[in-house]
Formats: sequence, structure tokens, C-alpha cells
Amino acid sequence: MTINIELNELYYTDTGVFFKILELLRNSYDPELTQYLIYSDDNYLNYLKKISLDKRNNWIFYFLESETSRFIGFTIFKKINGNVFLNQLVLDKEFQRKGLGKEVFLLSLQRLESSHPKGYFKYLELEAFASNLYINRFYRELEMDFCGTKNWYRLKVPDFNRAAGYQYQENYDLISDEHNFSQLIHNESPIGTFINNKYLRLNTEKFSLAALKKISPSGICITTRSELDMPIIDKSIAYRSPLSRILYNLT
Repeated sequence: MTINIELNELYYTDTGVFFKILELLRNSYDPELTQYLIYSDDNYLNYLKKISLDKRNNWIFYFLESETSRFIGFTIFKKINGNVFLNQLVLDKEFQRKGLGKEVFLLSLQRLESSHPKGYFKYLELEAFASNLYINRFYRELEMDFCGTKNWYRLKVPDFNRAAGYQYQENYDLISDEHNFSQLIHNESPIGTFINNKYLRLNTEKFSLAALKKISPSGICITTRSELDMPIIDKSIAYRSPLSRILYNLT
């Protein structure tokens, strides 16, 4: 049975769609991984609404079944260093494994390309979790170039009661960034994101126990390209390819 797809661009006033996108995001990953993703933060809905107003650097498309208006899925893109980055391509479970991901991806890229001067975006970049075998096979079939992996490790939470001798160091701080997400800062550089003031995702394996004691997280995840002797939650795989190649392989 053919499913006809209707593409819509997300606007600030599409309140119900924002909640649907948030629901799908929070149910698309393994629960252990989800708690460390920015989508789990209570502030993410406000962030999503904020970037929907910035049509120069962010584009959010959602897709409905034409006949029934059932919600099929959505894509989120962001401009980074002159290229376009695919943040998300998510389909409702009801519409998965039906070949619709390819169509949704194509419609999104065609809309992006048609609304900008030719050659405006040279490359498309994205990341996918290794545990999602289906989506990684899809990107490889599009002949996207592999650009490396990042490991997501689970770190045992220290016993802060026993760490009483550690003093908080002045070169660590916890601040709200421009989007009101909590960031752990070391020497004025962000080293991690504190999700809901509960789960800490670090982007470095070099940190002080004193910094952790300050915020006392319930769970800690480290993302790094390094190989560490720690339990691994998942791996993220980076891809990059000329936009023209992807469009050619999709059609």
C-alpha cells in the first residue's frame, strides 16, 4: 500500500507538533543512553521552539500521511561551518521499515536545496549510534564517508561521602549556556552537559573528582574517541558526504 507523504516546515505556533517530536525523541533510544541525551533535559522543548525561529541556521520538517494526517516523523537540520548537519531523522514506529525514511530524507534535502542558492551547502554531516544497524546500513548504501567513531562510556559514580577531603577547585564552574542548558566549565571551556541537574555527560576523560563532587551527579557518561577500560553504552559513528552525492543516490 502506497503512503503519500506531506512535508511541512515547523513553526513556533505548531504547539502540538513540538510535543509529538519530543515524545518520539525520548522514545527512540535505549533508556540508559537517553538519560544522557540533551533531548531528555526539561529545557529541550524551549530550545526546540527557539531554534524554530532561526530559519537561517536551523530547519525542522515534519511529515504527515496526506490522507489521514497521521504523524509520520520529522527531520532536524543545522548549519555548521557552512555545511548542513542532520541532527535527527526519526519516524514513528508505525511507519518504520516501510522505506519511508529514504523518502523523508529526500524530501527534506530537496526542500533545503530549493530554498538556498545552488551550492550553498557543500557537505552533509551526521552521526548515528552503532546500535542502530538499520540506519547505519542506510547511510552506507548512500555512499556516505566514514569519519570516525566516539565511545560512550558509563562511569561509576564516586562515593562523594568518602571524598570529603576533596575541595572544589575554582577553575571548575557550572553555568547556563545561551540555550539555558547546564554546562560544566573547566578553565573557561565546556567539558560536559548536566542533564536535568542529574545526569552528567562529559566530553573528556580528563576531569577532577572535585568537579564532580560539586554537582554530585546520579549518573556519569564519558564520550571520547579514546579507548578506555570502562563499560560501554554505545558508539556514535560520524558520516560526511557531498550533498550532491546523497541526492543522486536517493533518486
